[in-house]
Amino acid sequence: MPLHSITDAEPSAPLIQNRLTVAGLVLMALFFSGGFSLSLYTHTGDTSRPFHRDFAHTELALALGACLALLAIVALLFCQQLRGDSKSWVTSPRLWFAASTIWLYMALSQSMSAGLTELVYGLSISSPTIGIFVGAIALPVWMLLLFLAPLHLVRAFKRMGHVAESRALLAIYLASLLSILILTAEVYRLQSSAQFDAFAFLMGVLFQTVQPLTWWMQW
Repeated sequence: MPLHSITDAEPSAPLIQNRLTVAGLVLMALFFSGGFSLSLYTHTGDTSRPFHRDFAHTELALALGACLALLAIVALLFCQQLRGDSKSWVTSPRLWFAASTIWLYMALSQSMSAGLTELVYGLSISSPTIGIFVGAIALPVWMLLLFLAPLHLVRAFKRMGHVAESRALLAIYLASLLSILILTAEVYRLQSSAQFDAFAFLMGVLFQTVQPLTWWMQW
């Protein structure tokens, strides 16, 4: 799809319907991938630890992904009620269409996390090398979904002269990104029963930027 279709003053109805279909498929992928991973590993691991604690990271990825996909759906529905000649960025249909696109990218990243974290760890039990290699293959996709594609869209808005909207879009993106990184780092800290330490927590947040490289490890 051409980039100008996203930055048009008023995205077309077929384009919005197409994205609504994608958002629905993302929700299905989230619950399938997470459910498959959880059912595969229900009876594995240390039975002395509670099930929901062992898989809190997968449950969090499912919850975050579902929330992001639902935000995208709400933004797309909101687009249909707005006019392209709006003078305010708050009621700009192209802003909310672009925000829905960013949320879909992020929802896909959480779908990947929910579906692959336990699978890669399972592979690494037999061969750490294979686990690391699969994580390395997944890393470019993770970086594309969480960083490269959203930032490219923000830059496109600024390049086309939509300065106020590009700033609002950047704020939406950063708020969503930080929520993912901070919550994921915190759930891994709770799983490891580590005491809170500001430096260690910051490192945990930074590790989430390259999360696929950590899937082979048991936290």
